[in-house]
Amino acid sequence: LLLNLSKSEFVENGVKIQYKTKTDKDTEKNKIINYFKTIKLNQNNINALNFVNNTLNVETNIWDDDLYTYVNVTLLNTDVFYKTLELQNIVGELIDENSEEVQCFCYYKGRINYTNNRSNTEILEEIMSESILNKADILEVNNGYTGNIILKSSEKINFAVSRYNTGTYFIIGTPIIFAAY
Repeated sequence: LLLNLSKSEFVENGVKIQYKTKTDKDTEKNKIINYFKTIKLNQNNINALNFVNNTLNVETNIWDDDLYTYVNVTLLNTDVFYKTLELQNIVGELIDENSEEVQCFCYYKGRINYTNNRSNTEILEEIMSESILNKADILEVNNGYTGNIILKSSEKINFAVSRYNTGTYFIIGTPIIFAAY
């Protein structure tokens, strides 16, 4: 894919799903607690749950109004062996026949290893030279670039190239980047 991800060192990936349901909030919350029971429950309050183990962090937000219960589940992973598709399958198990307006977002963050002597502009030029790109809107920011890209397949991707003291990172999100970078 973009910037040949094989040239980047995996740092983190993740998936976020959001949906609404007519199932009551407590039932939906219990479903999530039961589903993630093999991961340590770190926080349990009225509207949020957090589960953590060595490589996975699951954050959920649940709230309701008179008609619906709304659920956001974010799963972040630091184990290189979990592919994004596997993470989608994990959180996708929460979707049932009562789930409505389901949205799924994917995220990847990698450290670019070969950029020590390359400028952000050179990195951007490599991204723009990819043959799978159809259109790109780029914005220069203090420590790199961010923007959105439309691939020839019509898929929309947001990306960032950010340089920090710890290295240069390539972040992509479909269709948005939902995690802080």
